[in-house]
Amino acid sequence: VTTCFDGFAHTGSATAGDGESVVWYTTQTGSTMTTAPSGTAVGIYTAWAAAKITATGCESATRTLVTVTIYANPTAGITPDPATMHYGGSISLNGHPAGGSGIYTTHAWTGDGAPYLDDDDSQTPTFSSAPAGTYNLTYTVTDNHTCTGSDNITVTVYGPDIYVDDNSNTGDTYTPAATGDDNNPGTSA
Repeated sequence: VTTCFDGFAHTGSATAGDGESVVWYTTQTGSTMTTAPSGTAVGIYTAWAAAKITATGCESATRTLVTVTIYANPTAGITPDPATMHYGGSISLNGHPAGGSGIYTTHAWTGDGAPYLDDDDSQTPTFSSAPAGTYNLTYTVTDNHTCTGSDNITVTVYGPDIYVDDNSNTGDTYTPAATGDDNNPGTSA
């Protein structure tokens, strides 16, 4: 059994023939019996399996090693956090994988903000061309044991600056807050 850590117990197994049962030992030779290898934490659990004939009590001459391996999951982080930008701009995002096997095979970005990334399979995509609003992104990293780790981030895109002419010979620049969506423009703060 090979799996990624999930907090559940994983137990190895062996198969015996008709009229046989499986007996477990701590070593390839010797008489110390045990149970099937099982674990819930990251690690390697082993036991040796032998076939025992039910009618005679005789055991097979050889034992088979059964291993349960539970791999650590990688973790993921994202910078910048929080991520904000103005309409028409762009922001570089960086996925930060750590742990697991240390060999990362895929980087994936998903969520309603993914269409605005230049590469949703990159560790360091650029977010751009999004209308004003709030977008959710999830960064998931997978290592060479197929174990995964994820992190979430919200990207806020503020609307374009508005020039306000108040007849005072000076202009004020105002940046509205992003409080709406494409179907409901919302209000500016």
